[in-house]
Amino acid sequence: MAYGDTIINSGQTPNFVGRMIEAHLKHNATCTLGVRHVSPEMISRYGAVKPVAGEEIDADSFQIEDVVEKPARDEAPSHMAVSARYIFGPEIFGEIRKLRPASGEELYIGPQKLDH
Repeated sequence: MAYGDTIINSGQTPNFVGRMIEAHLKHNATCTLGVRHVSPEMISRYGAVKPVAGEEIDADSFQIEDVVEKPARDEAPSHMAVSARYIFGPEIFGEIRKLRPASGEELYIGPQKLDH
């Protein structure tokens, strides 16, 4: 999945999405998010990932515990920002079918806070 308002130009081989696909397959992941480091001043413009402590897989891959949408600079769990690219395994479709619209007819895919 790619956000339509974000273009990623990568001079590396394989390119950004290609490296994501390699990592996704290598780790047999259910979901792979592309991330990039941003400055502390810029993190409030992005979703910031919270890595699982001590769970680094390798230099280019790590597990995440949460995504905090547009956190204040001093509340950001890291300076790793979501880069508008996701790879989902087929398991996602069963989970999507369980969702109910958040507002109107829009389905919200991501961490959700429930009102109790």
